Amino acid sequence: SIDIAGNADYDVTIFSSLNTQLLPEVIRNKRWEEVNWLANHLEDFPGYTWEDLQQAIWELENDLYSYSDNNGSGFNADEDMVDDMVSKAKLYGSGYIPMPGWWAAVTFVKTDDLEDGLDVPSIQTVFIIVDP
Repeated sequence: SIDIAGNADYDVTIFSSLNTQLLPEVIRNKRWEEVNWLANHLEDFPGYTWEDLQQAIWELENDLYSYSDNNGSGFNADEDMVDDMVSKAKLYGSGYIPMPGWWAAVTFVKTDDLEDGLDVPSIQTVFIIVDP
């Protein structure tokens, strides 16, 4: 991932999570369907915070990552909420395709990193409302 600073320009290439075969290989096999399911079912998690959602996405992105990896870092997420979000996304998200006007992730990849063929390019994922 990459930090986004204010008052800075970034030359990026944008990829949709709805067209995974076009994603850079390093992120092609992430759990995009499950992440998109979660973004469209946040009403199932009353009281969630942005920290809970961020933590759940990190856990969905990397099977080896867990909430305990961030303990003590100042990142404040509700472990029970995160566990619930992750387990439901895994249970219901496989094969999920957002409907028109719903949320889907897009990934911004630093264009220079793509052109240079870096194995691990600078990446930032965001969610936008899309019309698939």
